[in-house]
Amino acid sequence: MQLDHIGIAVYQLRPAISKFTKELGFQLVSKETISEEGIRIAKLMNGDVCIELMEPIGDHSSISNFLNQRGEGIHHFALKVENYLAHVLSITNSTIQTIYPNIRVGSDQRRVTFLHPHSLHGVLVEICDS
Repeated sequence: MQLDHIGIAVYQLRPAISKFTKELGFQLVSKETISEEGIRIAKLMNGDVCIELMEPIGDHSSISNFLNQRGEGIHHFALKVENYLAHVLSITNSTIQTIYPNIRVGSDQRRVTFLHPHSLHGVLVEICDS
């Protein structure tokens, strides 16, 4: 298991991309729209550090709700695992709650599962396939 990325909720991708690239030396790697989740994502890298800036599409996405409640900022961190299904199965058999009952498709078409912040001391964690 290793850190894959840090997800950051933003109101608009363009100014956030500009700030992270010009001021902190990140490089824009890709942009993607995940219509099912109602978000646009910009993936940025600086060395081994990956961040995903997430902008809501419309008012009904979880990112829109997050921004309305908390404003911009760190939304989650993601852990990449080698044996994804085994990890998800072990989590579902533990005291950690998942947010969604089913596996979802995230950025780069990878399988993802989100772990409820109430189970992890207030931190939203994404488990993603490697």
